[in-house]
Formats: sequence, structure tokens, C-alpha cells
Amino acid sequence: MSAITSVRITQWGVGHGGFHTQSIDVKGERVHVVYDCGSSDSARRVEDAADEYARSIAGERVERLVLSHFDDDHINGLRYLADAFRKNDVTVGRIVAPLLTPLDRLVLALASEGDRSLRRLILEPEAVLGEEFGAEIQLVAGNDLGPVNNAPLGSDSDSTGRRVRGRVDGGFDVNEDAGTPSLVWEVVPYVYPAISNERGRYWSRLCEKLPDLSDVGVPSNADVSMVLTEHIKVARETRPNSRKSDWTNFSSITLYSGPTGPSTVGWIHAPRGRPIAGAIGWLGTGDSRYGQKRTVDAMSNALGLHRLKNVGVVGAPHHGSAKNSSAHFWSQLPNVMVATFHASGRHGHPTIQAMRQAADSGAAVVPVNDRSYEQCAVTLR
Repeated sequence: MSAITSVRITQWGVGHGGFHTQSIDVKGERVHVVYDCGSSDSARRVEDAADEYARSIAGERVERLVLSHFDDDHINGLRYLADAFRKNDVTVGRIVAPLLTPLDRLVLALASEGDRSLRRLILEPEAVLGEEFGAEIQLVAGNDLGPVNNAPLGSDSDSTGRRVRGRVDGGFDVNEDAGTPSLVWEVVPYVYPAISNERGRYWSRLCEKLPDLSDVGVPSNADVSMVLTEHIKVARETRPNSRKSDWTNFSSITLYSGPTGPSTVGWIHAPRGRPIAGAIGWLGTGDSRYGQKRTVDAMSNALGLHRLKNVGVVGAPHHGSAKNSSAHFWSQLPNVMVATFHASGRHGHPTIQAMRQAADSGAAVVPVNDRSYEQCAVTLR
């Protein structure tokens, strides 16, 4: 009999954005993960969802809060989540987010439609997240070192005397019992190894907007000029044809959460449908650019076919964007059963093309938009 008794995967309906939670029950002990918290449609929906979720896990611990990237619609609900956690005595073990250059942060802050507190989060994520959640912060960069193995255990606080063991890559492993090496579940972040180019018109915009940002830790013009020069130099050597829009999407964290070893089969209870027998792992893609073969192949090589075979539920890339989805991406997931699309029509998302690609792979397409929430409950047979 498996040590895992159930997995509850919830994609909350917050409009165009993302708020994903999951609970893995291992012999009666629940292990919690959160992936993104934001919406470009409704602050009220995010606040209500965050409050309902926090009340459902009152007094417990979220092992990982993972931010796929720093676009508003993926992070602007964090203030509500932090408030709800405080009210319900929920703690966070570690927050994992992409590592960006100072220039990346500046451009993102300029593009943000949020208030000063949100721009400060983008510019100073370690300070702001530490203040809000009281958790350890780990910023992860892309790497091209080949397949992700069971990374060496770190010395973080969640690796001593507990079933959960921290990994140096920001993820964690779940053992069958505390103190034993028998792994039953793993959470593995992946970031595409890329750096993008910068063009002069963005520098002009930076100079215009710097006064508005001066009170939240923005470097002086001289500092920014130096960063810009070095950024362009490195970018031209690595990715000469990149655009500004590549920046955050290329660095978006893809998150695998699933069983270790051979695929584990369970019942997937998707909304508006009968239970489906299938793989119980999950893959979150944020706004990753999986419309390009090279990025798909890099992800597949890093996570490995043994993990991708375990994926039964997928958060579709970039809200169902046509340019960031591809048949090649879906072909890497041979056992996918459910694909959730987190959009409400903004920017034309989700597109018919992206939903058709998911459906052609055999996945049930589940739009998640203005409902109170949508959820896929996965229970082992």
C-alpha cells in the first residue's frame, strides 16, 4: 500500500492570473505547496481565495511558496495571502522565486500596473517577502547542467527530523517516514538557462521613470548605466536576437510535483466530468515559453522522462497563449489527463489553438476563470 493516500490539486478561479495550491497526504501528514498568487482581473477574488485556503490549513505549514515570475497577475495577491496566513497561524518554510538582474527588476517595475508596494516587491523581493511571510527566501537561476537528479540535501531548517527534506535547488523531497531515505514524492523547480537582450528605448524609459522609483531602493543613474552596459555585453554574447518580452517568461519557474520512481496511478476528479484513472503528478508552467522547441527540449532533458511520465495534470503555459504553447510541448507529457487554463479573455487567452493542442494530446481541457474555484482532486486507488 502506498504511503501517499491522497493529493488535492486546486487551481483557484481568480480570473486572468494564477493561484495554485496542493496538499499531499502521506500517512496522515499533509504537505502543502503554493504556486503563484495573483490576478489582473479582481483583487477581491484573490483575497477571498487566499482567505478560504488559509482557513482550510489553519495552524499548518506550507513547505514551499513558489513564484513562477514577477508579472503582476502572478504576485499581486501575495499581500492578501500573507495577511490570511497570519490570521490563521499558517507558516511558510521557504519561498522560491527566479533570480533576476537589477535591470530585469527595473524594467518589470516600470511595466507594473500595481502600487508602490507591488513595485517594491519586484525590486526588493528578498526584503519584502521576508517581511510579509517571515520565511527563508531562495532565488534560483537557470542552469544548463543537464538532468535534474535528486539534488544533495541542504542544511535548511526543513531537513532535520521531519518527513520533508529540503533540496539545494529550492525543491524538496518527501520521505515515507521521518529519518528514512525512502522517497515517495518530490517537488522540483526548473528554470530555463537564458539571458535576454536590451535595447535603447527601454533605457530612455528607465531614465524617465527613475524619479518615481527613487524611494524604493532604485540605484542611481550611474549604477543603472553600469548595469545596463554589462547586461548588454553579456546578452549580445549569448542571445543577440532576444526581445524585452523574453525576459521574465524565459526565467519563469516550471514546477514538477509528483511521485518518485515509476508512475503512480490514481483517480483524477476533474470539475464537470467523471473521475479519470491516470498519473497523479502535476506540472506548473507559469508563463514559460514552450512554443519553442529548444525550450521544451531543455525542460524535458532537465526534468527527465521518468518525471514527465508521472504528470497527469498540467497548468497550461502562459494562460493558453498560442505563441507559448506547442504540440511539441504536449507531446512530452504522454500521460497527461487534465489541462487547466487560467485566463478570462485578456490578450485573447486562452486561444483556441492552445486548447486544441492540449485536447489533441488526450487532456481534458478545464478553463479556470471566474468561478469561486476549480479543483482537481487526485485520490489513489
